[in-house]
Amino acid sequence: MKKQILFLMPLLFINTLYSQVLYEETFDNLTLGNITTDPTGATPGQGNWHVSLQGGGKANIAQESNKGKVLLVETNGAGGMNAKQKNLQTVWGNRTTGNNILLVEYDFYAEELGNEGHTSRFVIETVGGYQLIDMILETKYNAALRVNETKLNVMGTQYKNFNYAQSWFTIKLYVDYNTNTLYFHIPALGFLHKAAYTATFGVVDQVHLRSGGINNTYIVHKYDNVRLAALKTVPPEVLSADDFLANKFNLYPNPAANTLNITNQENIGLQQVEIFDINGRSIKMLSFNNENEIQLNVENLANGTYLLQIQTTEGTAVKKLVKK
Repeated sequence: MKKQILFLMPLLFINTLYSQVLYEETFDNLTLGNITTDPTGATPGQGNWHVSLQGGGKANIAQESNKGKVLLVETNGAGGMNAKQKNLQTVWGNRTTGNNILLVEYDFYAEELGNEGHTSRFVIETVGGYQLIDMILETKYNAALRVNETKLNVMGTQYKNFNYAQSWFTIKLYVDYNTNTLYFHIPALGFLHKAAYTATFGVVDQVHLRSGGINNTYIVHKYDNVRLAALKTVPPEVLSADDFLANKFNLYPNPAANTLNITNQENIGLQQVEIFDINGRSIKMLSFNNENEIQLNVENLANGTYLLQIQTTEGTAVKKLVKK
């Protein structure tokens, strides 16, 4: 059921952050069975969801043990489902002044069925039809979950693969309209990333839940607790995205005299390393082909402190180097 809640609720994290819940769908107040009677999605179904089905896809409200009611999506072959919640610019416009951080979160569960893999996509569309966020979760038969994040200005960037145990987890997407920054956070998988976006994209208007398979894949996806909220401040644990990534890299020896090794335990691909002096001047830039371990010759650097800006497949990390 669609709910619009326009009062402030204190959050559970530290300091004076407040979350203004603008929209919430738990599916608990909907009737078991088909969420829609119109498979084209032109006419809204239960909870005002516009649900379109392709290739024999099914979208039902189902009872889940220890969870309550959820949206259950089943598709065969190349079928799929697209569920839209529209006209959200109205509730966003009713937010309290100063609450310019949009939080969109939902719970997700995927079965491991078939040999080809299947995808779930979560789209935030703005007024004017721009796709501000198109995040892809691809579940493989070999228990790997691939997270992709696609925006109009950074297309099709793949960030990480995860070993995946079948379980519910929460996905959080933050849009900071003050700084034009996106944050992607999946706490259960240890996934945290930030990226810039183009300010002209505008404000949120629609959210889409999409599920689809390929070839003869049979898929089962479940969704629950879809929520939009307006925040005054990005949570501290999310603002630490840069440190979160940087801590995954090890530099040794450090201090270094001749050779510096850069490694990580998670097979994160390194694409570029740029060395800056303490005055912010670029000293050297080196390119790499997604290696997860590299070696730099620093013999010709003057003794002192430098910052390494490390561009990776998961974003940019900054580490300090001491040359002796």
